Amino acid sequence: MTSRAVTRLAMAVAGIMLAHQTASKAVRDAVFLSGPGALQLPLMMMLTAGAVLLGVPVWARLLARFGPRAMVPAGFLISAAAHLVEWTLPAGDTRVAAAVYLHVAGFGGLLLSGFWSLVSELFDTNEAKTSYGLIAAAGTLGGLAGGGAVLAVPVDSSLAMLAALHVLCAGGVWILAREARVSTLMLLNSFSEEDLDRSSGTVPAGFEQTFGTYRRCLQYVADHWYMHRGHLADARRAAGLERMWV
Repeated sequence: MTSRAVTRLAMAVAGIMLAHQTASKAVRDAVFLSGPGALQLPLMMMLTAGAVLLGVPVWARLLARFGPRAMVPAGFLISAAAHLVEWTLPAGDTRVAAAVYLHVAGFGGLLLSGFWSLVSELFDTNEAKTSYGLIAAAGTLGGLAGGGAVLAVPVDSSLAMLAALHVLCAGGVWILAREARVSTLMLLNSFSEEDLDRSSGTVPAGFEQTFGTYRRCLQYVADHWYMHRGHLADARRAAGLERMWV
């Protein structure tokens, strides 16, 4: 895929993702207020805040261990499956209303951050200057469309609609994840041995052995997730060794 095609796909995913975000908040509040009611809302907000505090470190470790290419599509599919389960349960049940609230308020933000973690691997600095603005603008338009979708879709079908939106997101980010790997391999294959030994443009002081040449930079890309999955950082920390990099 060309850079323009990748940008267009990322824009589509961002639009659908923000449409879900806007619509799901409306559905979340409608389900909760029609069930437990407004008096239980402060307690629910505190429980959600606690759940997010516990969930963020877990999500961060999963991203570090498996990478956004695997975790972000899986996260959208898990969210879609959860919406379908919620759709089949009694809407007036307090436990269902609480589950919907926790799901939307807690998981939505994690998937947004995961999406941008994945997008950051797709573009170089020059491409990012134009692509990021377009992707963010598409997300804004998607958010507006999500608000209209809530009005157009019957209340009984709203959770199924949210599931469908996240299935579309899962498919889109899976293609983007595959493209991130393909683009890295294409870049590597375009270099000769002499190109790989060229000096990098800007190297942080003290990191010449890590990023000093194109070869070393690409080696770091290959080793990065291996370092996490092999628990090298944990092993060095347990042995009392200094960090290899900050």
